[in-house]
Formats: sequence, structure tokens, C-alpha cells
Amino acid sequence: MFDIRKIQEQVLYGAVKNESSDETAKRVVLGDDLCLMKIIPRGQVW
Repeated sequence: MFDIRKIQEQVLYGAVKNESSDETAKRVVLGDDLCLMKIIPRGQVW
């Protein structure tokens, strides 16, 4: 099965990152409290 939420997060992240920055995209997708830097080591693709 597809994980629709994860696909939506990836699409939203990519769109925001293209227009802004990596950090802004993380904040938009995960919120200020759940920054990807805390979850996934730097350089690793989610």
C-alpha cells in the first residue's frame, strides 16, 4: 500500500524547497517543533 501522507509530505517539501529554502520546507511540512534535523541525520534523504 502507498503511504499517502508521506507522499504528500515529500511533494509539499519539494515544492516549498524549490521556492524557498531547505529549512523553510522542513518547518512547513513538519512544523517548528519537528524539524527533520532532529529525526534524520544530515545528508540522508527521507
